[in-house]
Amino acid sequence: MIRAQLHDKPLMRFYTRNIKLTSLCLALYFISINKSLGQSNYQLPPNQPEQDACNALQLCGSPFFTPYSYTGTGRKLDLNSTPCSPQPGGGETNSVWLQIRVATAGDVVFKIKPVNPGNDYNFAVLNVTGKDCSSLTPQDVIRCNYNLNTISSSIDGATGLSDTSRTQFILANVVGWSFCAPIFAKAGDVFLIMINNNGSNSSGSKQGFNIDFDGSTATFFNTANPQLSNVDEQCNDTKSIIIKTNTQVLCSSIAADGSDFTTNAPASIVSAYGVNCTDRGGYTNSIVINFSSSLPAGSYTISPKKGSDNTTLKGLCDNELLLPDNPIQFIIKPGSKVIVDEKFICSQQLPYTWNSMQITTEGDGVASYTTASAAGCDSTTILNLHVAIAPQQKNFSEIICDGDSYVLPWDSTVNAAGMYSHHFASMNGCDSLVENVTLTVFVPPSGNVRARDSTYQTGFCQRGSLLLDPGNNFTSYLWNDGQTSQKILVTVAGTYGLNAKDQYGCTTIDTFVVAAYPRPTADFGSIVNICADSTVLLNGGTGYSAYLWDNSSTNQTFTASKPGTYWVRLTDSRNCTATDTVNVVKVENPANFLTNGISKCTGAQVVLTPLNNFEAYTWSNGKDTRSINVSAPGLYWLQVTDRNGCTGKDSTKVIDDICPEYFFVPSAFTPNNDGRNDLFRPRFAGTVSNYRFSIYNRWGELIYSSYNAFAGWDGTAQGTRQPVGVYVWICSYSLNGRPIQTERGTVTLIR
Repeated sequence: MIRAQLHDKPLMRFYTRNIKLTSLCLALYFISINKSLGQSNYQLPPNQPEQDACNALQLCGSPFFTPYSYTGTGRKLDLNSTPCSPQPGGGETNSVWLQIRVATAGDVVFKIKPVNPGNDYNFAVLNVTGKDCSSLTPQDVIRCNYNLNTISSSIDGATGLSDTSRTQFILANVVGWSFCAPIFAKAGDVFLIMINNNGSNSSGSKQGFNIDFDGSTATFFNTANPQLSNVDEQCNDTKSIIIKTNTQVLCSSIAADGSDFTTNAPASIVSAYGVNCTDRGGYTNSIVINFSSSLPAGSYTISPKKGSDNTTLKGLCDNELLLPDNPIQFIIKPGSKVIVDEKFICSQQLPYTWNSMQITTEGDGVASYTTASAAGCDSTTILNLHVAIAPQQKNFSEIICDGDSYVLPWDSTVNAAGMYSHHFASMNGCDSLVENVTLTVFVPPSGNVRARDSTYQTGFCQRGSLLLDPGNNFTSYLWNDGQTSQKILVTVAGTYGLNAKDQYGCTTIDTFVVAAYPRPTADFGSIVNICADSTVLLNGGTGYSAYLWDNSSTNQTFTASKPGTYWVRLTDSRNCTATDTVNVVKVENPANFLTNGISKCTGAQVVLTPLNNFEAYTWSNGKDTRSINVSAPGLYWLQVTDRNGCTGKDSTKVIDDICPEYFFVPSAFTPNNDGRNDLFRPRFAGTVSNYRFSIYNRWGELIYSSYNAFAGWDGTAQGTRQPVGVYVWICSYSLNGRPIQTERGTVTLIR
């Protein structure tokens, strides 16, 4: 609160001892405690911003490491269930959210590797492109893995997305199956990655993880370079401040000796550390700066620079804070003390407003006010007011011609009638002299044809001329090219100035800006084609005031029905003209662009394509593409339009023929990479559709599946060579458009 008081007589000037502010000390003590705790168990306090989806940490594809384990789900439960654990509570537990933004299309893979291999990490990937981050649903999840990821079932407890997997969702309580299938991402896609640490019953406390995107062919947008944001205000006598950054920075980029920063405060920086940083690193947006001595009250600045480690602060993608950067201000508020405010004002400033009080007399201690803040930085300020003597005044008058200007004694130029005043300041900044000039403007009684001292825009058509005439109301003329006549003829574009005097001695200065207007452009091109038995429309163009064709037509367009030479004359709004001609040439319509006949296998398709390229196509089946696929025999026709706009029509006949067909599956194969019989797949003749080929081991586990009739099994499963033996296969397919068949059998793997 502020307590203000006016005084009838001066107060004594006095100062009180500064009050030590224990609140700052306590705050830094608890920061220190949290720092040491963070170094022992690597657990952050709950409700960190990045535990909510809308505050996800943006990554750029480079490896990211966090030593922390997160407790709870943040301030909002963004995802309560997933396809991998659909019951309520099957979404977030001890979660952190990450974000990637795709710059170029490709596959996205990643590996999450725990610091403690015994920690069981789960994850879910959500496609949130164009979606509000505050309204996520299980339908947004496109990949998830909630397996029991133990040391024995995965290498170092790792999990993630791999291009060797074909599984989108791995359910809870499944042992093994550490990796889901990769994601094909398009440019502009946005994905959120939610990561849970479920810990372990046998391997100690929960710890952080490393995530890398090695093997991804998609690229990601980089994050913004970090910047200093603000400094928490403190009271005087503090030896530490907390500086905030606009985004998270790597703890490892903070120089411990504080050399990442420079300041104009009256104490040197001796050390720095990040809030919540651990001995393994991590990230933070709050940095504690320690000074060599207590800071007095005042306004100071702090700036970033390269530290003793030869870098500045770094963001999560190793992108450095850009230098040079503007310093940011921080305020050390005064403690409980009395301050004397010496004010020097001019006499015309009375009454004087000071801290919402109206002061009417000068003197020492004429008013005071006390400020009490929540931080305990109370202060009392006393006003000593000094008022300068009133200034002297000087008045005089002047007369000028209409349109002329006048230089005032204080070097200001004016041309309008009125009262002009100037205050000459003394050494203390107050007025010692006030000069008043009354200016009268004389207007000649005869007046002028044109406004005085004006600029006129005019012009002539190219290769033409223009007569400039200001009128005969002047007694003398002087043009800027030296001519002294009333009128001048100009043939070159440019600026022409005139200085003319009337009978009263008043001067008019006029400026004529003369342009050479371009003549219209009529450009048909030299040749225009006309199709046989057709017409062509010749257009003179828009924006002209008149048209004249060689047949005396005055329309904008003219329809030509036969070959020949045609011309038009165009006139624009400035009455400038231009003429152009065009030759209209007859061209033939397209013909004979399809083959006479095509043979194909019965039931098979054949592609019909014209022999030449055209601008537009219309087939007898209604298609408008250059090529069509047909399976039925018969007569097909095509109408085309060429680049001249001419149309033509041609036809071809499709004839069925008898072709061989078969579908065969071998009984053994030898995947030994000798180039012979290394892949196991069906062999066939004919057209195969609705194809699926699956292989199972002797325990009934699916180890291979494909929808590609030309792909085959190489004898491995998830990158591991399978043992010699007999395997069961199942194949479903449709041959040459007939009903789908399903066949089963066995194959022997021989090495």
